[in-house]
Amino acid sequence: AYTFAGKRYWLPEITASRQPAKHDCHPLLQQNISDLSAYAFQTCLTGAEFFLAQHQINQQNVLPGAVYLEMVSAAIRQLLPAAESLIVIKDLVWLKPFIVDDTERLLQLRLQANGEQRFSFLVLDSQTSEIYCQGGVELFAAEQPATVDMNALIATDKSSTLTADACYGFFSVQGFVYGPSMQALSELSVSHNQVVARICLPESVQAPFQQYAMHPALLDAVFQAAIGFVLTRSETGQPLGFPFALDESFVYRHF
Repeated sequence: AYTFAGKRYWLPEITASRQPAKHDCHPLLQQNISDLSAYAFQTCLTGAEFFLAQHQINQQNVLPGAVYLEMVSAAIRQLLPAAESLIVIKDLVWLKPFIVDDTERLLQLRLQANGEQRFSFLVLDSQTSEIYCQGGVELFAAEQPATVDMNALIATDKSSTLTADACYGFFSVQGFVYGPSMQALSELSVSHNQVVARICLPESVQAPFQQYAMHPALLDAVFQAAIGFVLTRSETGQPLGFPFALDESFVYRHF
């Protein structure tokens, strides 16, 4: 065949069956944009996502702090799928709220390896490079978490019981409005030094449960449970604030 013959050859048409299935993509890690400098994932958030549309603070859709933990944990699982490791997210700082109202925004997670079992991470706006969250990750050999007898834990100290209606009613008065999909608190048992929460995933978000390592509605309810300390003390007239730091979070396995 003549090298410069003017024949045209077309690439085969890509059919729908060859495209990746939508359910294979983690909702918070939509696109792998890693380069030589770092592992990186990018996600487009529109404000219609249940964890945004039903997590409003002062009438704005604010990304829950719990979502950042899920992003980091899921990214580590994707990068090291064969490793059965205990994931410890450390020295996490929420620098400022990430708000998605009328205009969709691109959120990026960047992970930098700092040794064989250590990473640092940043979560930033892809367009402005403004940082919203940062911290570190360390991997350890897998281990089983300690088993806790919840009934015995509650019985060891005098406690008062708070209903979900009481908790979410107080949240609403303070400007924290949780829609039905983000109302996973069922009941709180509160003593002078501990809060024990019953958490149940709302039916409206049970279908995509397997997409997450730590479902945002369940994990956010853990943070919500801290309201028990406020509702049973004299500080009920004080405004609620944002958590801004977390020393350590141990991820033993998926919920």
